[in-house]
Amino acid sequence: MVRDGSPVIYPCRIDLLAVDAADDYWVVRHQIVHAWQNLETLLRDAEALAACWAFEQDYLGVEIAGTVHNELRVGGPLEFPGTGHPPRRMPKAVGQHEPSGGGRSTPQHRRVTARAAPTGNVNRTEQRTAGVLRRTRIRRSRHEITSVDLLIAAECLDMVGWPTIYPSPGAPCAACDFNVPCRALTAGDDPEPLLAADFRPPSDRFTKPRLGQSTWGFGRGAAPPQW
Repeated sequence: MVRDGSPVIYPCRIDLLAVDAADDYWVVRHQIVHAWQNLETLLRDAEALAACWAFEQDYLGVEIAGTVHNELRVGGPLEFPGTGHPPRRMPKAVGQHEPSGGGRSTPQHRRVTARAAPTGNVNRTEQRTAGVLRRTRIRRSRHEITSVDLLIAAECLDMVGWPTIYPSPGAPCAACDFNVPCRALTAGDDPEPLLAADFRPPSDRFTKPRLGQSTWGFGRGAAPPQW
């Protein structure tokens, strides 16, 4: 919550929510890449973890098992590990009437057979590659997902208060209006004389609204009827 009492809203967009045969929920991310990302990068995907946490906040009672990262690689040779050619047999599609098919509401209760399935020996990561598509499934721990809110809250407090601006020099610095006082500050000089000579504080006076912003327009049907 900011100083004026208004809340801080965290927007989040999820590409896809998938449910497997064991009724586990997975947050799916679709990415177009020029080269396969290493596994460490996918494990540390903070945006995917935040999506897991955010979905559980909107759908109480649902626990996200992990994240699925679909990478579509642009360019490069086709890869089919083990065979060297595309597989001929396609996986069997799950019908809409099946227990793990589509058309189900969220959240829902897990089936008894799914709850009884052992999960202790499940691999944390699993990767499959087919041509230019690679799918990486990462099972996330409860601590990974539930601790994301502390990081988001810390960033919100830093933004709504007096945020700390860290120097990040780069190519845009050449076109920045504050380039001269910034270089003076970096060199250890006092930038105040430069700011006083070449810059002015923003005016507190409100600009006059344009035609139609403060009154009704003059077009046909613009004003409401007098009942």
